[in-house]
Amino acid sequence: MKTTKTLPTGGLGSRPPAPRKPAAKFKTGKTKSGRTVHTYKDGRRVVLPASKPDKTTPPPTTGPTKGEPLDPYAASVEAATRVKFDPARSALDSAQRAEKAQAPQIDAWYDRYRGAVEQATTQNAAASAQAQATLSGLQNAAATNDRAGQAQIGEQMSKDAAARGAAVDPQVLAQLQQGSQVRASNLAGSQAVLAGQGVQQGAVDRQKGVAGEGTRVASLLENAGRVRELLGKKTALARDEGDYAVTARQDLISADGRARLEEFLATGKLGVETAKANQPNKYGYTPSQWNKLTPKQRRGVQVAYEGDVAGATRPPAKPAPTTPNQYGYTPNEWNAMTTPQRQAAIRKFKEDTRAPGKPPAKVKPTRGPGSLTPAAEGKLTSQVPLIVEALNKGRTPDETAAKGPFSPEINRTLVRAAMDVRAYGGVTPATVARLHNIGVRVRGNFRTVTRAQALERQRVLREAGGVLRPG
Repeated sequence: MKTTKTLPTGGLGSRPPAPRKPAAKFKTGKTKSGRTVHTYKDGRRVVLPASKPDKTTPPPTTGPTKGEPLDPYAASVEAATRVKFDPARSALDSAQRAEKAQAPQIDAWYDRYRGAVEQATTQNAAASAQAQATLSGLQNAAATNDRAGQAQIGEQMSKDAAARGAAVDPQVLAQLQQGSQVRASNLAGSQAVLAGQGVQQGAVDRQKGVAGEGTRVASLLENAGRVRELLGKKTALARDEGDYAVTARQDLISADGRARLEEFLATGKLGVETAKANQPNKYGYTPSQWNKLTPKQRRGVQVAYEGDVAGATRPPAKPAPTTPNQYGYTPNEWNAMTTPQRQAAIRKFKEDTRAPGKPPAKVKPTRGPGSLTPAAEGKLTSQVPLIVEALNKGRTPDETAAKGPFSPEINRTLVRAAMDVRAYGGVTPATVARLHNIGVRVRGNFRTVTRAQALERQRVLREAGGVLRPG
């Protein structure tokens, strides 16, 4: 009989009761990406952050990485470098493309030339052979006719002499034979001359082909030399661009340091507000860095930091509002409108709701002063010092206008303004009118001079041997 051993419930040798596990408030599972997820009884799901970087979600492709400081001078240095070196780089690229396109054109031209020379050689040889054959035929026909004529004349003379009872004079027959020989000799000489001319023309044609090949090689070598020269210029331009970027960055750093020192001397604080404004958020990005990311990149950063909740903890989407705005359009209608249509609706609303007697709002002009935005106007006026620098280096006004980044009318007007500033220290009334036509306001951007002041300055500079305005 099998017996079972019973342990005492108390005292020595007793086993303490096993602790009971508390009832779980949620169930634990895994998402497709391998993260831990807690599912509660009320249906809520919470995805825990990944302990390791999630390789399924790619990091943002652009913008600073997490915790990387943003270079505050990069945009300014890049803009200044592009304004200074982009025209020269574009010109070199255009010239290089043109020179590279010349090589196949040179080959194609000389191939056509060689074909024309070969065709002319064949035609000349055929014409020479045909002429010789024609002369040979004429020579044979003349000889046959001479022999027949001599025989007929000799027979007739013999009959005449027999009738008279006299003999035929041998000299007469000799003269006839001599004439026939002279004609045959002339034809043979002409044939020989034609043959010699054909041989000489063939040699000349072959020499043309040899000279054409030599010229082809020389042209290709010259084209390759120009391409190498342009490559050297591009290398030198890239080196100058790098040096300029370093210098511009140092200038910006120096200017920023002076501004911080002035702020410290004036307030006794060194960038306290700036430091507070640049505090990174929980994802490790400063406000300026976060603003540079696209919505898709921000979502990628949030997913990498918090985990993809897959809409579990996200509240349900609210229905699109249908209440019209102050202009009488629903959000869907307003979003479907273009910017000009929205502006027209806003203007109509303001006209309808304007108080009686109140004048209408000023409409922004489409041409002339005030028609450009401050940014567009600044982009135009910033070109004038660069044009003055180019003129001082010896570039002609026409060349500078042709290489400008804007339309021909704007480029010519900016060159004229630069020439006035360079010659008179300000712009003349005629140039003021031209600047107003392209939308640039002179006040605040340029110093104006009257015509009398310009002529006086020109006279003084002429007497002093200074720089005068061309033409």
